Amino acid sequence: MMKSLPLTLSLMLFVCAASPPVQAPPMAEQPVQVDWLTVLLERLSPLAHDRGNRWPLILWQGPGFLPLPEDSVKALVARGIVPHLRPDTSMIPSARAIQAAGGPVILMAGKSGAWGYGNPKVVAPADISAWKTAGSKMRDTLLGFRDAGVKVDAVWLDYEVDPLNLNYLAVRDDPAARRHIPNNVLASPAAFARWRRQLWAALMSAYVAGPVREIFPGASVSNWMTVLSTSKRPVPGMIGGYLPPTDPGLFTATTPVAYGTDTGFWHNGGTIELTRDEVDRRYMAQLLGQVTADAANRMESAPHLNAVPWVSRWVPLTQLPESKAGGLGVEVKANKTGLSIIAIHPDSPAAQAGLHPGDWITAVDGKQLSGLTLNAAINQVRGRPGSSAKLDIRRGDTTLNINVVRIRLGKGQHPIMSRERYREALRHLWLRGIDGMQVFNSTTPGHAEIAIAEVEDAQEVYGEMLAFRHFLEQGAPLNLTAYLPDVTLLWSGIRLDDEVIVRGISLSGRPDMLTLEPWPDVPVSLSISTEGITWRLRRDPKTGLVSKQAIDAPSVNKP
Repeated sequence: MMKSLPLTLSLMLFVCAASPPVQAPPMAEQPVQVDWLTVLLERLSPLAHDRGNRWPLILWQGPGFLPLPEDSVKALVARGIVPHLRPDTSMIPSARAIQAAGGPVILMAGKSGAWGYGNPKVVAPADISAWKTAGSKMRDTLLGFRDAGVKVDAVWLDYEVDPLNLNYLAVRDDPAARRHIPNNVLASPAAFARWRRQLWAALMSAYVAGPVREIFPGASVSNWMTVLSTSKRPVPGMIGGYLPPTDPGLFTATTPVAYGTDTGFWHNGGTIELTRDEVDRRYMAQLLGQVTADAANRMESAPHLNAVPWVSRWVPLTQLPESKAGGLGVEVKANKTGLSIIAIHPDSPAAQAGLHPGDWITAVDGKQLSGLTLNAAINQVRGRPGSSAKLDIRRGDTTLNINVVRIRLGKGQHPIMSRERYREALRHLWLRGIDGMQVFNSTTPGHAEIAIAEVEDAQEVYGEMLAFRHFLEQGAPLNLTAYLPDVTLLWSGIRLDDEVIVRGISLSGRPDMLTLEPWPDVPVSLSISTEGITWRLRRDPKTGLVSKQAIDAPSVNKP
């Protein structure tokens, strides 16, 4: 891999007419059903460019797990998509069907909770003895595929399992949970968070990636948010902050997350007063953040690693359906018996009911919160706006019963990234060193067209970028500088010997100019439009003269 090249930017800032941001639709109470096979075949066109040996896209929700007819699998692969399967031997007939149709067999599944620990009542994270059973099950599963004549090409998992999400206080305050944990790990939430993530990465490497590579040495192996984070260049968290130094170990690919989360938007300074361009730039920074830092670290110290990020334009974590849109107006954290109130909003139902910071909520409407995760406990507290909640409160040595009427939470508006700018973000992801893409097209928010649009956008941009396949396969990224929301000129590029592909877009509302050095001491200036433009540069190896060609890209004007 080549080293990242020096560059200079010439930014011309303009004041432009402000457009209101795109707003998220209301959250539905139930997921929507989609006939994915029909949708994919009818609404997606076959790829116009040869995919070669590059990975097809996989989808969170697709045409299911039953064996598909060979012509259906071939039609999907022609569109750059392959159905993923679960790491389960019941999937072997479906794997054979995919293999017979010429597609790669990719296993993917999600898990949470104390899976590796055998799901005990109390998780002692430092006691990893049960993980050998999890590793043996993974090994036996893959042996089943191999013995059935199926070659597994990739195992890209979504195992968000303990110890990754264990609560600091719940572990620290429980003698059974904290055994074998060094005292300095329990000294602070930050120390515990660093330790649990590094332990999680090590366990997943040893007991998941290890067995996969034992049985299928050439397989691509990764897991959700497995990234290469360093002290010098920490990878941003999905919501905020930064991930501690973490090594992917036996995984062969990283999986940064490029999600447009509403929680990340609010956490990083988003407001309902922002214009569409300002909202889009904040989401752009979210989507590019993990991929860019991970790519820079891989390029510097682990060029053998690939990257297959998860992508999605709209991931609502704060926005709630009407039945859960009401709350008390408190900030909480988990404790061993429920929730601790750490702050109370002025004029909130909690303030009017006389709740205090330091109070513990131990039950809601008679349902005990002990043993629940933070999100599950909060979910019990929430309800329909105007509904009442009977709270069991512990205040010191006193137990109180307090009734509170819930009010509507949130800001009333939910700005999201425009579809046009999301497609632009996908182009830049491809030009920042990724090797594949996993599309989070969840139907949980209850909107079929948005879930379908996630696939349409990813697939169409993938097809567009395959025009530069040899650059993607053999070139080196030119710009792995972190993108910040106040920057109004975004560019990415790849250099391959004496040729360079550069994609730029002005996010200021007016055309701009970009000056960069695609080769050392060879400055080049390019005009950059508000719709985005791709340039192809060629340097004559004898004269050093550089020719420039603007490449037309499909014009997409979708909100």
